[in-house]
Amino acid sequence: MKNQLFFALLMSALIPLGCTDRTEVVPTTAPNVQKISDAPTNQSVDVRPATGSECGQGGIVYTIYVDLNFSDSFDVDDSVLKSFNVCNGANGSDGTNGTNGTNGTNGNGVAFAVVSASVEQCPTGGSTILMATDVGNTGVYSVTAANQQSMTVCNGQNASTPAYSPVEAIYACGENVPYKEVLLRLNSGQVLGSFSNNTAGDMTRLAFLPDGNFMNTDNSGCQFSLSTSSDHKTRSISWSGTVQKSWSISY
Repeated sequence: MKNQLFFALLMSALIPLGCTDRTEVVPTTAPNVQKISDAPTNQSVDVRPATGSECGQGGIVYTIYVDLNFSDSFDVDDSVLKSFNVCNGANGSDGTNGTNGTNGTNGNGVAFAVVSASVEQCPTGGSTILMATDVGNTGVYSVTAANQQSMTVCNGQNASTPAYSPVEAIYACGENVPYKEVLLRLNSGQVLGSFSNNTAGDMTRLAFLPDGNFMNTDNSGCQFSLSTSSDHKTRSISWSGTVQKSWSISY
Protein backbone atom coordinates (compact mmCIF):
# COMPACT_ATOMS: atom_id res chain seq x y z
CA MET A 1 0.00 0.00 0.00
CA LYS A 2 2.82 2.37 0.82
CA ASN A 3 4.52 1.52 -2.47
CA GLN A 4 1.34 2.27 -4.42
CA LEU A 5 0.93 5.71 -2.71
CA PHE A 6 4.59 6.70 -3.42
CA PHE A 7 4.21 5.69 -7.09
CA ALA A 8 1.05 7.77 -7.46
CA LEU A 9 2.71 10.87 -6.03
CA LEU A 10 5.75 10.43 -8.27
CA MET A 11 3.60 10.21 -11.40
CA SER A 12 1.54 13.29 -10.49
CA ALA A 13 4.78 15.29 -10.19
CA LEU A 14 6.20 14.13 -13.52
CA ILE A 15 3.09 14.53 -15.75
CA PRO A 16 3.26 18.42 -16.14
CA LEU A 17 6.93 18.24 -17.02
CA GLY A 18 6.61 15.54 -19.57
CA CYS A 19 3.42 16.66 -21.45
CA THR A 20 4.02 20.45 -22.16
CA ASP A 21 5.22 21.69 -25.64
CA ARG A 22 6.22 25.31 -24.58
CA THR A 23 9.73 26.49 -25.49
CA GLU A 24 11.48 29.14 -23.41
CA VAL A 25 13.91 31.52 -25.32
CA VAL A 26 16.49 33.24 -23.21
CA PRO A 27 17.48 36.62 -24.85
CA THR A 28 21.13 37.45 -25.19
CA THR A 29 22.69 40.93 -25.47
CA ALA A 30 24.96 41.47 -28.49
CA PRO A 31 28.22 43.13 -27.56
CA ASN A 32 29.12 46.67 -28.85
CA VAL A 33 25.56 47.42 -30.10
CA GLN A 34 24.62 51.10 -29.53
CA LYS A 35 21.03 51.93 -28.79
CA ILE A 36 19.30 54.53 -31.00
CA SER A 37 18.56 56.66 -27.98
CA ASP A 38 22.30 56.86 -27.31
CA ALA A 39 23.17 58.48 -30.75
CA PRO A 40 24.38 62.10 -30.58
CA THR A 41 21.64 64.65 -31.40
CA ASN A 42 23.95 67.57 -32.28
CA GLN A 43 25.51 66.24 -35.49
CA SER A 44 26.28 68.82 -38.21
CA VAL A 45 28.01 69.10 -41.59
CA ASP A 46 30.84 71.50 -42.43
CA VAL A 47 31.41 72.42 -46.09
CA ARG A 48 34.60 74.12 -47.28
CA PRO A 49 36.70 74.39 -50.46
CA ALA A 50 39.29 71.68 -50.84
CA THR A 51 42.97 72.53 -50.62
CA GLY A 52 45.41 71.71 -53.41
CA SER A 53 46.66 68.68 -51.55
CA GLU A 54 43.11 67.41 -51.02
CA CYS A 55 41.91 67.98 -54.60
CA GLY A 56 44.43 68.81 -57.31
CA GLN A 57 41.72 70.32 -59.59
CA GLY A 58 39.78 71.91 -56.75
CA GLY A 59 36.65 70.64 -55.05
CA ILE A 60 34.63 70.53 -51.82
CA VAL A 61 35.39 68.89 -48.45
CA TYR A 62 32.39 67.67 -46.42
CA THR A 63 32.98 66.98 -42.71
CA ILE A 64 30.32 65.35 -40.53
CA TYR A 65 30.98 66.14 -36.89
CA VAL A 66 29.42 66.32 -33.45
CA ASP A 67 28.97 69.96 -32.42
CA LEU A 68 29.99 69.46 -28.80
CA ASN A 69 29.59 73.11 -27.78
CA PHE A 70 26.47 73.75 -29.91
CA SER A 71 28.20 76.68 -31.68
CA ASP A 72 26.72 75.84 -35.12
CA SER A 73 30.23 75.89 -36.58
CA PHE A 74 33.05 73.36 -36.88
CA ASP A 75 35.63 73.85 -34.11
CA VAL A 76 38.90 72.04 -33.42
CA ASP A 77 37.41 70.53 -30.26
CA ASP A 78 34.42 69.00 -32.09
CA SER A 79 34.35 65.26 -32.68
CA VAL A 80 34.72 64.33 -36.37
CA LEU A 81 32.53 61.39 -37.42
CA LYS A 82 33.32 61.32 -41.14
CA SER A 83 35.16 63.50 -43.67
CA PHE A 84 35.22 63.01 -47.45
CA ASN A 85 36.33 65.01 -50.49
CA VAL A 86 34.38 65.68 -53.67
CA CYS A 87 37.00 66.71 -56.24
CA ASN A 88 36.60 68.29 -59.67
CA GLY A 89 37.60 66.24 -62.66
CA ALA A 90 40.65 67.09 -64.73
CA ASN A 91 40.24 69.19 -67.89
CA GLY A 92 39.96 67.21 -71.06
CA SER A 93 42.32 67.68 -74.00
CA ASP A 94 41.66 70.45 -76.51
CA GLY A 95 39.82 69.56 -79.68
CA THR A 96 41.22 70.19 -83.14
CA ASN A 97 40.89 73.69 -84.62
CA GLY A 98 38.15 74.29 -87.16
CA THR A 99 38.81 75.52 -90.69
CA ASN A 100 38.73 79.26 -91.49
CA GLY A 101 35.58 80.62 -93.12
CA THR A 102 35.55 82.45 -96.44
CA ASN A 103 36.13 86.21 -96.42
CA GLY A 104 33.06 88.41 -96.85
CA THR A 105 32.74 91.19 -99.43
CA ASN A 106 33.10 94.84 -98.50
CA GLY A 107 29.79 96.61 -97.95
CA ASN A 108 28.64 99.99 -99.29
CA GLY A 109 27.49 103.05 -97.41
CA VAL A 110 24.66 105.46 -98.22
CA ALA A 111 25.05 108.71 -100.16
CA PHE A 112 22.69 111.70 -99.76
CA ALA A 113 21.67 114.71 -101.82
CA VAL A 114 19.23 117.54 -101.00
CA VAL A 115 17.18 119.29 -103.71
CA SER A 116 14.33 121.79 -103.60
CA ALA A 117 10.87 120.28 -103.49
CA SER A 118 8.49 121.01 -106.33
CA VAL A 119 5.54 123.36 -105.92
CA GLU A 120 3.22 120.39 -106.29
CA GLN A 121 4.96 118.66 -103.39
CA CYS A 122 5.29 121.72 -101.15
CA PRO A 123 3.19 124.80 -102.06
CA THR A 124 5.05 126.83 -99.42
CA GLY A 125 8.47 125.44 -100.36
CA GLY A 126 10.58 122.67 -98.91
CA SER A 127 13.34 120.15 -99.58
CA THR A 128 13.58 116.59 -100.91
CA ILE A 129 16.29 114.34 -99.48
CA LEU A 130 17.56 111.75 -101.97
CA MET A 131 19.26 108.55 -100.77
CA ALA A 132 20.92 105.63 -102.56
CA THR A 133 23.68 103.03 -102.17
CA ASP A 134 27.11 104.67 -102.22
CA VAL A 135 28.83 102.40 -104.76
CA GLY A 136 32.57 102.48 -104.13
CA ASN A 137 32.02 104.56 -100.96
CA THR A 138 32.75 107.82 -102.78
CA GLY A 139 30.34 109.90 -100.70
CA VAL A 140 28.65 111.18 -103.88
CA TYR A 141 24.97 110.51 -104.59
CA SER A 142 24.16 108.97 -107.98
CA VAL A 143 20.73 108.72 -109.58
CA THR A 144 21.79 105.42 -111.19
CA ALA A 145 22.80 103.74 -107.92
CA ALA A 146 20.74 100.97 -106.39
CA ASN A 147 18.24 101.30 -103.53
CA GLN A 148 16.92 104.75 -104.42
CA GLN A 149 14.81 106.39 -101.69
CA SER A 150 13.61 109.92 -101.03
CA MET A 151 11.89 111.96 -98.32
CA THR A 152 10.29 115.39 -98.74
CA VAL A 153 10.15 117.94 -95.91
CA CYS A 154 7.82 120.89 -96.53
CA ASN A 155 7.91 124.32 -94.94
CA GLY A 156 5.04 125.18 -92.63
CA GLN A 157 2.39 127.67 -93.69
CA ASN A 158 2.10 131.01 -91.94
CA ALA A 159 -1.11 131.24 -89.99
CA SER A 160 -3.35 133.98 -91.27
CA THR A 161 -4.84 136.46 -88.81
CA PRO A 162 -8.22 138.03 -89.65
CA ALA A 163 -7.93 141.71 -90.62
CA TYR A 164 -10.17 142.82 -87.77
CA SER A 165 -8.38 140.93 -84.98
CA PRO A 166 -7.14 143.31 -82.23
CA VAL A 167 -3.36 143.14 -81.94
CA GLU A 168 -2.63 146.01 -79.55
CA ALA A 169 -4.37 148.30 -77.07
CA ILE A 170 -3.32 151.98 -77.32
CA TYR A 171 -3.68 154.26 -74.29
CA ALA A 172 -3.57 157.74 -75.82
CA CYS A 173 -1.56 160.08 -73.55
CA GLY A 174 -0.84 157.13 -71.24
CA GLU A 175 -2.85 155.55 -68.41
CA ASN A 176 -3.32 158.75 -66.48
CA VAL A 177 -6.92 158.49 -65.24
CA PRO A 178 -9.20 155.73 -63.94
CA TYR A 179 -11.35 154.02 -66.58
CA LYS A 180 -9.05 155.20 -69.32
CA GLU A 181 -10.43 155.16 -72.87
CA VAL A 182 -8.66 152.54 -74.94
CA LEU A 183 -8.03 152.48 -78.68
CA LEU A 184 -7.72 149.07 -80.36
CA ARG A 185 -5.24 148.68 -83.20
CA LEU A 186 -6.45 145.96 -85.59
CA ASN A 187 -4.46 143.57 -87.74
CA SER A 188 -5.42 145.54 -90.86
CA GLY A 189 -3.82 148.70 -89.39
CA GLN A 190 -7.10 150.45 -88.63
CA VAL A 191 -7.87 151.93 -85.21
CA LEU A 192 -11.14 151.18 -83.41
CA GLY A 193 -12.38 153.47 -80.64
CA SER A 194 -15.30 155.40 -79.21
CA PHE A 195 -16.11 158.48 -81.27
CA SER A 196 -18.12 161.49 -80.07
CA ASN A 197 -19.10 164.74 -81.69
CA ASN A 198 -18.12 166.80 -78.60
CA THR A 199 -16.08 166.64 -75.43
CA ALA A 200 -19.19 165.98 -73.36
CA GLY A 201 -19.49 162.56 -74.99
CA ASP A 202 -22.80 163.24 -76.73
CA MET A 203 -23.62 160.98 -79.66
CA THR A 204 -20.82 158.55 -78.74
CA ARG A 205 -20.49 155.47 -80.94
CA LEU A 206 -17.94 152.81 -81.73
CA ALA A 207 -16.15 153.52 -85.01
CA PHE A 208 -13.00 153.11 -87.07
CA LEU A 209 -11.16 156.35 -86.47
CA PRO A 210 -9.99 158.15 -89.63
CA ASP A 211 -6.94 160.40 -89.81
CA GLY A 212 -7.39 163.63 -87.89
CA ASN A 213 -7.29 165.25 -84.45
CA PHE A 214 -9.23 163.84 -81.49
CA MET A 215 -9.82 164.44 -77.77
CA ASN A 216 -10.61 161.79 -75.22
CA THR A 217 -13.95 162.08 -73.40
CA ASP A 218 -12.62 160.47 -70.18
CA ASN A 219 -11.98 163.88 -68.58
CA SER A 220 -8.22 163.43 -69.02
CA GLY A 221 -7.93 166.35 -71.49
CA CYS A 222 -5.88 164.14 -73.82
CA GLN A 223 -5.60 165.27 -77.43
CA PHE A 224 -4.12 162.99 -80.05
CA SER A 225 -3.97 162.63 -83.83
CA LEU A 226 -3.90 159.79 -86.36
CA SER A 227 -2.08 160.05 -89.69
CA THR A 228 -1.16 157.86 -92.67
CA SER A 229 2.08 158.00 -94.63
CA SER A 230 2.07 159.24 -98.21
CA ASP A 231 2.68 155.73 -99.56
CA HIS A 232 -0.30 154.41 -97.54
CA LYS A 233 1.80 151.73 -95.91
CA THR A 234 2.15 153.12 -92.37
CA ARG A 235 -0.16 154.74 -89.81
CA SER A 236 0.94 156.63 -86.71
CA ILE A 237 -0.55 158.08 -83.55
CA SER A 238 0.87 161.24 -81.95
CA TRP A 239 0.31 163.20 -78.78
CA SER A 240 2.25 165.87 -76.98
CA GLY A 241 3.67 166.87 -80.41
CA THR A 242 5.51 163.54 -80.87
CA VAL A 243 4.81 160.38 -82.89
CA GLN A 244 4.30 157.74 -80.19
CA LYS A 245 3.58 154.58 -82.27
CA SER A 246 3.67 153.50 -85.92
CA TRP A 247 2.46 150.32 -87.61
CA SER A 248 2.03 148.77 -91.06
CA ILE A 249 -1.23 148.85 -92.99
CA SER A 250 -2.51 145.78 -94.82
CA TYR A 251 -5.43 145.74 -97.22
